[in-house]
Amino acid sequence: HEADQDRVLIGSMVSTRRSTVDELRRQHGEGKLHILGEMGPYYEGLRADDPAVKPFFDLAEELGIPAAYHLFPGGGPGSLYAGGMMSRIRAANADPMQIEEVLVTHPTMKIYVMHAGWPYLENMKALMFAHPQLHVGIAAINWLIPTVEFHTFLKGLVDAGYGKRILWGTDQMGMPSVMDDAFEAVDGASFLTAEQTADIFYFNAARFLGLSEEEIAGHWATN
Repeated sequence: HEADQDRVLIGSMVSTRRSTVDELRRQHGEGKLHILGEMGPYYEGLRADDPAVKPFFDLAEELGIPAAYHLFPGGGPGSLYAGGMMSRIRAANADPMQIEEVLVTHPTMKIYVMHAGWPYLENMKALMFAHPQLHVGIAAINWLIPTVEFHTFLKGLVDAGYGKRILWGTDQMGMPSVMDDAFEAVDGASFLTAEQTADIFYFNAARFLGLSEEEIAGHWATN
C-alpha cells in the first residue's frame, strides 16, 4: 500500500474472537482499512447470520466499505483434519443461503461471497437473482478445484446472467505459482466472450469499488 496507494487496498481478517469493532473503526479512521475481509466466522463454526457476526456487517455498512465473506472450501480437501482453526470447518455449514437475512437487513452494504459459494451453484444463482447488490469472488476455486469443475460452475453463473458481478482473484500469498493457474482458468475459458473476460478481470471490480471513469481510464492508460 505504501508503494502504490492508488491501486493497493488494505483489508483485515475478521474473527469474532479476536477482532473488535472499535479497533477496526480506528484502523479505518487512520486510512489503514479499506475492506472488511476476509470475514472468517466460518472457520469458527459460525454462520453469517449468527448474532456475533452482525456488528461487523453493521460496521461495513456504516463505513461504506466492502465486506468479503468467506465460505467453503477453506483450504484443500480434508483441511478440517489439519487441526487448529481448520478443525471447525464443516461442509454442512457452507450453504450461501445463510447470508440472505444479512443481505435483507443490510441492503446498502457492498458485499461479495468469497469462492462464489462453490459448490452450491443453484443456491448462489437464487441469491444473486433476489439480491442485485450481491457479488461473488472466484479466488481459490480458479486453481484449487479441477478446471472442468470450475468452468462448469463459472459457466452456470455467467449463463444465468451474472457475468458482471463476478470478481477475479487468487487468494494467494504463499504459493505465487498458482496465480498463473488462476489467470489461465478464466482466460482459457472458451465459453466467455472478450467482454465477459475483461469484466471478470477488471471492470466488475472497478464498478464494485465505485471507481470513477477517470480512475478507470488512468488504469488502462498505464497497462
